[in-house]
Amino acid sequence: MGGTSRVVITAKALGGKICSIIGWIYAVILVLAVIGLVAEGIFDIYTFIALILFTAPAVALIVIGIRIKQRIQRFRNYVAVLSTKGGSAHVEELAMAVTKPPIFVAREVNSMINQRYFANATINPATGVVAINSQFDANAYTQPVMGMPTTSMTMTSMTMPTAPAQLPVIESFTCKGCSAVGSKQKGFHGECDYCGTIAS
Repeated sequence: MGGTSRVVITAKALGGKICSIIGWIYAVILVLAVIGLVAEGIFDIYTFIALILFTAPAVALIVIGIRIKQRIQRFRNYVAVLSTKGGSAHVEELAMAVTKPPIFVAREVNSMINQRYFANATINPATGVVAINSQFDANAYTQPVMGMPTTSMTMTSMTMPTAPAQLPVIESFTCKGCSAVGSKQKGFHGECDYCGTIAS
């Protein structure tokens, strides 16, 4: 996989900020509209229903912006772990860095590889090992993105870590926000993949 991830991450961060800004502007306009309607005494059930329908896009844009920001921060955490492990680490080690279930991390890292967050990386489904190719561009990972802190990358030998002898316990949970079923590592908080609600 050639190229660098710098452009991709910058584009994602910019897109997230734009979503958040538009969402908040939209929300403020709606609040002002409600205040005006109440002042005019024409706020009825139909207006309330219309308000809910128009509020949904604003909330969705804000949530999308927050999720993109969180995803980029997790990417930086993944890279920080990989940098201390000589360029390769087990999914469980990455999961501990972001307090997410290994299942979630494996799925997200694979998605990040496909979306070119990583310039040169692979994930082995059989062993659960994530490795950055020795030909990677270090600047792609250390370049600051939209005011975010940088991550120091010092790559040494490309040795493959041994998977932990004792695997973490994965448990299911039912989201209190949307009732969807998710999975998380026992003892850690989980996040619903559908609505983002945190489960303890």
